[in-house]
Amino acid sequence: MRRDYIVEIFEELGKILAAVVLLKKTQPGKALDQINTAFKGTKFGDRAAFDSLSTEAFPDFLEQRQMGYETAEVIVDLLLEEVEIRLAMGDVEPLPALLEKTRLLMDYAVQKETALKIFSLKHDQQSARLKDLSGKII
Repeated sequence: MRRDYIVEIFEELGKILAAVVLLKKTQPGKALDQINTAFKGTKFGDRAAFDSLSTEAFPDFLEQRQMGYETAEVIVDLLLEEVEIRLAMGDVEPLPALLEKTRLLMDYAVQKETALKIFSLKHDQQSARLKDLSGKII
């Protein structure tokens, strides 16, 4: 039963990601709401808990809660979408911390996949996107 629940959460996060991609140009506020809603189905519990974690405490939180690498990858995609939306809206103040947490979450996913001997083609794309977005903020 636990595996079915994890798969269900992962599928829901994927659906939210698809909705965010569709909404980000025409309804950015609604896309951000969808991203915030996605956190309810994760180990973070809600967006406020994610935001309240310092970048120093973030890696320990991930290890203690044993977030699945699949979930971490989807959250990384959602966070990268959020960064793009906030850049387009001119809301750059939260972006440095958001980008750092995204990087830490990517590192965590890679670490978990490496330990499980799983190879993902997604990381190169995510890393390039993160680097590009980081360059736009500086």
